Amino acid sequence: MLMWYYIVMKYHSKALRACRYTLPGLIAAVSFFVLIVAACVQTGHATPAYPVQKALNNEVFEINGNRYEAMTACEGIDEGDWVVFLQGSPYGACSSAVIQNLHTGAKCSLWCD
Repeated sequence: MLMWYYIVMKYHSKALRACRYTLPGLIAAVSFFVLIVAACVQTGHATPAYPVQKALNNEVFEINGNRYEAMTACEGIDEGDWVVFLQGSPYGACSSAVIQNLHTGAKCSLWCD
């Protein structure tokens, strides 16, 4: 991560100096900055999504082969929906977890088994 910061700061300052003098320099600086941001976003910091394999009465869910129990009934999360883990572990190695449905945005607090 430190390497990305060094590269961005080194070339960003050069681009800023160039844009003081010319419009093409400004365009180059903005283009370079956009490319760096796009590269940083795409380098694997995305949160993986998991399908809900089983959902029983909005209270018990099987996700990624692990069983989770809802702290309260979870409306809006059904079997086949894709969820991300906002807290906790998709591998069941947690005491509690929070998931969010990617389609509806519904969130649910769970106990890990």
